[in-house]
Amino acid sequence: MWLKQCNDLIRQKHLGHAFLQSFRQEFNPDLEIIRRCGIEAKQEIKLAKARADQQDQRLQEMERKAASKERQKVRQLFSRVGSDLDTIKNDQIQQDIRRAEQSRRQLLDSLSSYDYLTHFKKACKLRHPKTVDWLFRSTAFTQWEEGLSSPWLWCSGKIGSGKTVLTASAVEHIYAHERRAREKVTFVFPHFADQTPLSAEATLRSIIRQSLDPVRLSSDWEARLKELDRKPSSELGELTSLLRRAIDQSDTFYIFIDALDEFELAERRALLDSLVSVASRCRLRVFVSSRESLSGELRDRIPTIETVLMASPEAKIDIATFVEGTLQRRQQNGDLMVQDQSIVDDIRQALINRADGMFL
Repeated sequence: MWLKQCNDLIRQKHLGHAFLQSFRQEFNPDLEIIRRCGIEAKQEIKLAKARADQQDQRLQEMERKAASKERQKVRQLFSRVGSDLDTIKNDQIQQDIRRAEQSRRQLLDSLSSYDYLTHFKKACKLRHPKTVDWLFRSTAFTQWEEGLSSPWLWCSGKIGSGKTVLTASAVEHIYAHERRAREKVTFVFPHFADQTPLSAEATLRSIIRQSLDPVRLSSDWEARLKELDRKPSSELGELTSLLRRAIDQSDTFYIFIDALDEFELAERRALLDSLVSVASRCRLRVFVSSRESLSGELRDRIPTIETVLMASPEAKIDIATFVEGTLQRRQQNGDLMVQDQSIVDDIRQALINRADGMFL
């Protein structure tokens, strides 16, 4: 019986093996197909994932580029806005500077509107080439210019002797040889044809005005000028104090006054008193010109004043130079037609001898 059971088990095992073998033979092709399909499916999935990753990378790259462009646009926008703000700020600053300068100019114009340039420019044009140089070589002028003598220098001469031209040339000389940044050159050239004679007050106002720069005008000067402008009238003492302050703030302060004799007596004396009171300062140089008739008045008020004479031999050489140049110009222009040169020489000598120290 035990043997029978063993045989049954063996027979069942063989039957199962045979069935499995038959099953494998039957379904093996299908299994192979399924396996290949699985492999292909995995490859497709892997490929799809790779494509998806690549697409995602492209999208991310596009997003980064787009974001970068947007950031760049934003930066450019902020840069333009910042630049525009800087431009607006700079424009505002420039407008403020211009307004402040215009306000200072108006303040200086209220101090003096006297036309000090017209007569000066006319006198400069009248100078004949190679004349007046003797003045700049003279001991009186060089020592005055260097501050080695009296701060006062007086050019004395008769009417028509060339005092105005010489004074204008002296102004030009100082301008051309400025040695210090804070060197001030001021001048007035009154003229007998002026409708209103120049007063001491107008002269002092013009001198102070010429010494002040509207660009560099300090707040202290602004305050002083505003205070002066508010007053209905100003005393010479106030103007003298302002002049003294301007001199003290300069390295060298030049004052040129032509035709001092054209001032009315009271105005001339008031002006001289004011200038004498500030002339003790070593920075000041005063050059005046007038006819010889003021000799006593000037020497009484300014005993140390030095003199340059238009009747000096050096000045007379200028007349000869002027006559020579004038005759040559007239000959060249055809205004003077003379065949005999000796006649021209006689004319030249006669003009020089009869000039009597006058150019007119």
